Amino acid sequence: MTGEQRWGRGASRVGSRFRAAGGTLLVLGDDVVFRPSPLERRLKEPDWALPLAEVTGFRVAGVRVLDAFAGGLRPRLALDQGRGTTHLFVIADPASAAKELLALAAESAVGRV
Repeated sequence: MTGEQRWGRGASRVGSRFRAAGGTLLVLGDDVVFRPSPLERRLKEPDWALPLAEVTGFRVAGVRVLDAFAGGLRPRLALDQGRGTTHLFVIADPASAAKELLALAAESAVGRV
């Protein structure tokens, strides 16, 4: 989880249907990283990371009323990991974030070839 910061935005990571933790979503080197806010750290929210190479897609997840307490009343950024695993983030302008992250992932993939 080290490396040059290539991208970053304030975001909340959805941990369950009932909770989203506030913090910052970053791209550090070739990893997507979520760093919780100081308050969330006090509540024992851990850092989260995923190599860009493991992300199979970035998209906008639609509104889902059942997830109201986890940002479900607005579109969210979805990071698909494959094998049916999706990580959700409440973020301003998720469509723009998905596009920017897709470009970074493509750039990283080209660098690995």
